[in-house]
Amino acid sequence: MTVTLGATEAVASALRTLGRPGDRVAIFEPFHELYPSQCALFYLEPVYVTLREDASSSSWTFVDSELEEALSQSRIMILNTPHNPTGKVFSEAELGTIVGLCEKYDVYIVTDEIYEHMTYGGRAHSVIPKVFPRAADRTLVCNSMGKSASATGWRLGWCITPLHLSSAYRGVHDQLVVMAPHPVQYAAMAYLSLPEQYFREILPARYVDRLSLLATALRDAGFQVSDPEGAYYLFAKYRTVRGMGDMGPMDAASYLMETVGVACVPGDNFYGSARALAEEGREYLRFAACRSEDDVCRACALLKNLGMR
Repeated sequence: MTVTLGATEAVASALRTLGRPGDRVAIFEPFHELYPSQCALFYLEPVYVTLREDASSSSWTFVDSELEEALSQSRIMILNTPHNPTGKVFSEAELGTIVGLCEKYDVYIVTDEIYEHMTYGGRAHSVIPKVFPRAADRTLVCNSMGKSASATGWRLGWCITPLHLSSAYRGVHDQLVVMAPHPVQYAAMAYLSLPEQYFREILPARYVDRLSLLATALRDAGFQVSDPEGAYYLFAKYRTVRGMGDMGPMDAASYLMETVGVACVPGDNFYGSARALAEEGREYLRFAACRSEDDVCRACALLKNLGMR
């Protein structure tokens, strides 16, 4: 394991270790913005696989054939679970499909697992090398304490690499940042020494009430929202909200912030393929429930006013 300057550097070092200019990287969309940005930094080409919402089951799914097509032309896959922005937690069966296809096409897997302790409704996070030991030699596990410790500014993360990649990975890490600051590393040791109950019981419950409050307020205002399985985001369809149906995602986000007083992120910020940017990317806004409960309650009150406009 290599201690890194947050999960952002952990993923960047993984991409630079594995990729060469022109290599392709399979990425599920919607995605966290850093993935295609880092690909561009290292002259790697993203290949997108679209997650689609099934509102009837409050779930997000992918098409196996679309994933296989992407992996057949890629060297690396980035997998974020629990997932930002949808809140999806990839099931063991889905991970088995991903691992099988990555084996078939000799693709490395870079995981981003920073929300691992935030899962809801009986969902459990699965660590690929643990559940699928045969994939350990092709999986780089990236994580950080920023989200679980509410300490994003500490920039303390890590990457668990296969043994045959450790030296190369540490060489890249050393040239990018040298090291994470020692005081923060000691602070992380204290945090990770907390009782197991904290990670198994307290963290999974921390955002449940806030997510429920915000989801209810959004639905009452006319949004369509699936309950998240993990993380602390709500990826909400806004076209059914009175007065917002004809707005583009940036205009809709600006309207909410300037007129209503609630900040969110335009949905097209999380898509990369031309098809999805013209379709799903124009349907969604992302809301975060990681602020204090008082802040979330204030946002809910403002959204109530939106529903009455």
